[in-house]
Amino acid sequence: MLVKDFKKAVLVLAAVITAASAAMAAPTGSRLVGGKTSGGDESFERELEGGIKVVVNSVERLPHYYISVKFIVTTEEDMIIKVGGTTLYDNEGNEFNQLNTILIGNQNVKERMLIAGVPTVVALQYNVDSSYKVASTYPRVGIIINGTTLNFRNVPGKQQ
Repeated sequence: MLVKDFKKAVLVLAAVITAASAAMAAPTGSRLVGGKTSGGDESFERELEGGIKVVVNSVERLPHYYISVKFIVTTEEDMIIKVGGTTLYDNEGNEFNQLNTILIGNQNVKERMLIAGVPTVVALQYNVDSSYKVASTYPRVGIIINGTTLNFRNVPGKQQ
């Protein structure tokens, strides 16, 4: 148990260091904090204009025929966000583009009011074959928020 907790702490620390390094290296005037304007770096956290913070959480298997990509979205002001999905790729070259559901909090909707300062889970659920096993990493995971596409790299798969 102690070894597992230590490994988890090391992974979290590595993610924090990577995010901090990317944020410091971001070009002045960039639309995104911690990433390129296209959102293609190793950072797991992005900030959009208008005070929208997006953190990718994990990719995990759901019962039946779905995998879910979870994000945490926080806004500085009460605002409506509009969410869409992009193609998801795993580390075995598989491509997933059959988006089944978008959940914002507990609602199956594509847009919804978020309350300032309240972290809200946004989940994109993709159709997969019943035999599909979650990959260890996903080289590219994307989300569209208010018309801006954010791509995250090397997102961990969460085994159940």
